[in-house]
Amino acid sequence: MFELSAQKEHFPMGCTLEELRMHKYTGDTTASAVVLRELGEAYFSNFENNDLVFEYHVKIKILSKEGLKHSSFEIPLYKRDGRTEKWIRIEGRTYNLNNQSLTYEKFDPKSVFKQTVSEYVDLIKFTLPAVRVGSVNDVKYVIESPFIFNFKEWDFQSELPKVQSEFWAKIPANYNYNIALRGYMTLTEKEGTLIKDCFSPGGGVSADCSFYKFKMNNIPAFKEEDFITSKENLLSRMSFELIEIKDFNGRTFKYTKEWKDVEAELRTHEDFGLQIKKAKNLFDDKLPEILKGKLDQKARAQAIYDFVANLFQWNSSYGKYAEKGIRKAYETKTGNIADINLTLIAILQEAGFDASPVLLSTRDHGFPIKLYPVLSSFNYVVAHVTIDNQIYLLDASESDLPFGYLPERCLNGEGRLISKENASWVSLSPKSKRKKQTLLNLKLDSFGKLEGILEVRSFNYEAISQRRTISKYSDRGEYLQLLSKKWPDISITDYELENFESIEKPLTEKMKVEFRLESFDPKSIFVNLGFLSTWKENPLKSANRLYPVDFGIPIEYLNIVSIQYPEGYFVDEKPKDVAIALPEGGGKYTSSVSNLSGKLSIVNSFHINKSEYSSLEYHGLRELFHRVIVSQSEMIVLKKNN
Repeated sequence: MFELSAQKEHFPMGCTLEELRMHKYTGDTTASAVVLRELGEAYFSNFENNDLVFEYHVKIKILSKEGLKHSSFEIPLYKRDGRTEKWIRIEGRTYNLNNQSLTYEKFDPKSVFKQTVSEYVDLIKFTLPAVRVGSVNDVKYVIESPFIFNFKEWDFQSELPKVQSEFWAKIPANYNYNIALRGYMTLTEKEGTLIKDCFSPGGGVSADCSFYKFKMNNIPAFKEEDFITSKENLLSRMSFELIEIKDFNGRTFKYTKEWKDVEAELRTHEDFGLQIKKAKNLFDDKLPEILKGKLDQKARAQAIYDFVANLFQWNSSYGKYAEKGIRKAYETKTGNIADINLTLIAILQEAGFDASPVLLSTRDHGFPIKLYPVLSSFNYVVAHVTIDNQIYLLDASESDLPFGYLPERCLNGEGRLISKENASWVSLSPKSKRKKQTLLNLKLDSFGKLEGILEVRSFNYEAISQRRTISKYSDRGEYLQLLSKKWPDISITDYELENFESIEKPLTEKMKVEFRLESFDPKSIFVNLGFLSTWKENPLKSANRLYPVDFGIPIEYLNIVSIQYPEGYFVDEKPKDVAIALPEGGGKYTSSVSNLSGKLSIVNSFHINKSEYSSLEYHGLRELFHRVIVSQSEMIVLKKNN
């Protein structure tokens, strides 16, 4: 059962000749389709079950063959505990221009079919008929849901640009929701009115309603680019979280708890706090050997960390709750993130350290909600330990992570510390940079042969990434083949690797290199060192960006090149010196070239000093990358004296 809501102003089904004659959308000339208009409305049914009803209407213009896929629709229906959402009505029309006349074909509701995706989700699928490039699709449907906690969220942004998107919400006064606009766009219009006696669930009682209208115009398509976290952090949307319901007898049912209540529950949760308690005595016989000879507090903590990191094999599953339980995980030497890191916390506590869990959300999961506790927004747990007034965040799931380093997937805003007495938000920002130094000493002879020694030193997060790259190959020969493909104009011999197993130290690669110049003219020798550049093209491709650029980890790269050239030659052309800096110390690039006593010295330095840059900083950051790429692609030209 459903109720057609009051204050109906829904736009009618239909299409204009102007819309059918549209060939390009001026707001985005690359778009394969565009949403001309979209309207959704959510409200409570005036029947005994008081279900949520969602009405949706969308009109889409197909602009190219790639846009034809937008004639097929999928509607998720959620189910849980024997209850399920259901579709009430679906209408659809395809409008076309035939001999300059408007015609349309109706969608047959009998063609709708249901697909079971999981025990929690079904999909309602249907496709409009007679769709071609130039068509306008017009679809309306109604969904009824028993899950009042999940008031319908509304995504203003999607993969398609939208001319207009509007959402209406009618909420009875006895339902208290936290309503928030998320993302990086602003509303074009917002209205709120009061409707008297709009909600009558039966029994002769009624309630007033707050009726909200939210609208955005000219919404750009969401396009995934480099250096972003989850798109869930970025999409502009209206969200609704149920705080409490007051029934007509005056009782209040709270749905959103305070942090202190949730933290107390977590400390006694069977798969969280109780797991830490159960594990404390599990390693009593191991601790003396683990801590043997370790007098320094940090050395003792690191010994425990190394023991846990090498004891378990992570099963690649995230989780804030233990999956197997610490005792079973210890027996099998495998477990999920919580099995491993709750074990680490337990042993640290047993050894006398101030250690507690930190709940966090990984980068691909979105930012956690901070205003009030929503545990579903967390999917990971790490250890927090204080040593000599310094805080360390630890994740023992991977043995190649140095002490105090979180995996890059965890560097996502802030996490929630669940300590013994009180709790707080803690920063997940990295304490070190992605740092690399490249040293190249070359000698050029008069026959165009350029050879020398290349040394690459990787530090911190760069060393972690490079060790993992090298570890993918069964032997050094296979890895050298990778380098040969990466640098096709260079021959590599005498490769040496230092500190590969010593993960607390920088990783150093040394090799002998010989450049194969594509064409050699003894009168003019052209040398290009573009292979040293990390980026062959600008990774920031869009002219504008609405959302932040998130590197996760600051960057520091240094290249130092020395080229000894033969007597009888002079430097005819060389890269220009460059110095460009972002405001407020946000980053910089410098490059200088000197020529003295038959030797060229080239030094360039690239710094990204922050993890995140706002959309207002985007243009400066994009220009910085552009200057780096241009500078590092310039030629050195040596000419022979007459």
